[in-house]
Amino acid sequence: MKRLCLLLAFIMIFTSGCFLMSRTEAESVKLYYALKGNAGLDTENREIKYKDAKSKYANTLEELLKGPSDSSKFETGISKDTKVLGIEVEGENLTVNFSKEFSAFSGSMHEAAVVSSVVDTMLQFSELKKVKILVEGQELIAPSGEPYGFMEFIDFSIGDMVEKEITLYFADSQAMYVVPEKRTVFVSKEISDAEFFRIVLEELIKGPNTENLYRTIPEGVAVEYTEVEGDLLKVDFSQEMHINHWGGAAGESMTINSIVNSLTEFENINRVMPTVDGGPMSIEHMVVEEPLTRDESMIYRQ
Repeated sequence: MKRLCLLLAFIMIFTSGCFLMSRTEAESVKLYYALKGNAGLDTENREIKYKDAKSKYANTLEELLKGPSDSSKFETGISKDTKVLGIEVEGENLTVNFSKEFSAFSGSMHEAAVVSSVVDTMLQFSELKKVKILVEGQELIAPSGEPYGFMEFIDFSIGDMVEKEITLYFADSQAMYVVPEKRTVFVSKEISDAEFFRIVLEELIKGPNTENLYRTIPEGVAVEYTEVEGDLLKVDFSQEMHINHWGGAAGESMTINSIVNSLTEFENINRVMPTVDGGPMSIEHMVVEEPLTRDESMIYRQ
């Protein structure tokens, strides 16, 4: 009888311990998403369940990746195909490793909003002070060309931005002239010239908003880097500029004049040196080996 009591007591202690070890907690967390137009961040509340700190962080990220429930208020944000490959916690620092889809940014503003979304969401937990983002195990590289590194809470709001009007040139229906289209962008007050011109080019890559105008840069092209040297702007495009281009002498002319005339709209830029994947731009007949200047004769005048 004594042995039976001891056995029952042991079973009760063991099962109680297992219950405590497997106990699931529930918590309401804030998910940060970019407002429409990437005008700032706001939050949605969502409930998560977790067993320990690491699963709490992982489950919060999984909820963030699902995207906002209110699509009329928020931008889509992070690519829906993104996966969390792993997380590591060292003291007060959290490192998150995403799949390659995470870095499919549509532009610099989108990138800033997505990075801020991840960092600010994870730093709601008081035990964390900094967040680092990896993509396929490699540090995410900022537009400056340097790794983001460990980041503290980011105040991503329209209050830190200024409105600028830009003029972009797109092809007419006959591919004979480039036609101006004005557009407004929001940029950081502290933005460098090189980064601003990257944004201008990213807007150009998006294509026109005006009816009867046509894109001049193929879809899938990325701006690898921009560099300002005096009145010269150097810009390197990804290999998709050559691979995806529709070709033809007229198409080549529209692309070159669209890029150069859009960038020389700014007083401090008189010359543009476009390259592709670090080498000369060569779409059809022309091999660009010297800086190009504005060609007013290619601009449509009403």
